[in-house]
Amino acid sequence: MVKANPDLILAMLTLLCQRLRWTSSVIEDAAFLAFPARLAKRLLVLAEHYRRPHEHEVTVPLSQHDLGSMVGAGRETINKQLALWRSAGIVDTARGAIVIRDCEALRALVGCV
Repeated sequence: MVKANPDLILAMLTLLCQRLRWTSSVIEDAAFLAFPARLAKRLLVLAEHYRRPHEHEVTVPLSQHDLGSMVGAGRETINKQLALWRSAGIVDTARGAIVIRDCEALRALVGCV
């Protein structure tokens, strides 16, 4: 099948490289970024995925538990950080969702302004 379809190998290699880059990025973030920056970066990645055209706020349909699994933290730690950001007007929380109100503030936390 591979010999008959060389495009299949190219597609597989492309996917493999994308996943390897993603895995490397996750490991690098865990090793070098403080928790708030790591969480902010993950929320920014999710915001790009869930952003709707012409809307300032982004709703990410994800539980705090699931978000914690993505950044290597417990739900309680996620909840405390989101509460700080909620009081600063950066995010808001709803049942099973996080509303990002200020992506620029998150970018500043990551250091990519």
